[in-house]
Amino acid sequence: MHLKQIFSIKFVFNIILVKGLIESSNAEKNNENVQVCNSSGEPSLCVPHTLCKPKKNIIHFYDDRCDRDANGILQICCLMSNLLIRVLKEEPATTAVTTNETLAEQMCERYYLSTRPITHGAKVLKREFPFMYALGWKAKNDNETILYKCGASLISARYVLTAAHCFYDNDGLPSVVRAGGISLADGDVQNIEITECIEHPDYEYPSSYNDIALVKLAEYRIPTSKFEGAACLWTPNRIDDYDNVIVLGYGQTSFAGIASEDLLKATLTVYPQNQCEQDYPPDKLSLNLRNGITKNFICAVDPENLRDTCQGDSGGPLVAFIKRIPFIVGVTSFGVGCASGMPGVYTRVSEYSSWIEKIIWPDIF
Repeated sequence: MHLKQIFSIKFVFNIILVKGLIESSNAEKNNENVQVCNSSGEPSLCVPHTLCKPKKNIIHFYDDRCDRDANGILQICCLMSNLLIRVLKEEPATTAVTTNETLAEQMCERYYLSTRPITHGAKVLKREFPFMYALGWKAKNDNETILYKCGASLISARYVLTAAHCFYDNDGLPSVVRAGGISLADGDVQNIEITECIEHPDYEYPSSYNDIALVKLAEYRIPTSKFEGAACLWTPNRIDDYDNVIVLGYGQTSFAGIASEDLLKATLTVYPQNQCEQDYPPDKLSLNLRNGITKNFICAVDPENLRDTCQGDSGGPLVAFIKRIPFIVGVTSFGVGCASGMPGVYTRVSEYSSWIEKIIWPDIF
């Protein structure tokens, strides 16, 4: 604890997102005529230029498959990340509006337009948490064997979120990411090569401060898909004490025990910050927590002292479900033992949302 899927790109979300796009252009028919196109390899859609975010350093590629829409308006091939649309169902005519929401909040709305090891953990249902991934290391002198040592969460088409300390494993940096599934032994789940590991610039191993990182995938995923969909980032600066949260992992089910091949979940409650500060006071002699618990951490605990994160769960998400939408509020960082009665400590994602946004959605900046 202290060193704490496959889907062809056919855009199943057309029925939902595209309906909003068409309505925004006042085209109330031919909803199924929305076209998928290609823009430098990133998933894109054919839309009127007014629905695509303009940017000086962004080139909207015209595609032979981008015909005019039902109103005769010429369409362009727009990156998914540049779509400008928010569906407002309260009005007969759906409109596109601008808001003061954070970029992460806007992207979450696009992901969920349809609103669609852990100690003593329960096995999850098929595709219950499609955003849950695992970081894998190829065994030395054996490229066929993959050792999965940390969790990660899909948060955009090409990035997963994890803990920075996972990059300091004895076997070096991870080389693959195991796509969302319920078991590491699932033959239907694939490994995806990693192109870049990005730790927070202020992280210093083995400290627990700023223990957050991003992993760039070699392949694009579909963040709106219910089969491999991304989770949203929690951006408010607080979450209520004692709220229920879910922690996920493939780690050990007991301290120094055997790791689980099955994805496990456990329901915890948010632990009051002031109490967590008392449980983890500053330790000037410690390389881990010299300044104690700060606002960059969030703590969670099982009141029954049965369920908790354990070794191998590092980097996995602490998730809050709001209207059935998963929001990552924390990244598993460290703790004392497994289900020891001490709260688990997680990196508070909202404190790093700006840093994350600029990397995973660079076209917006």
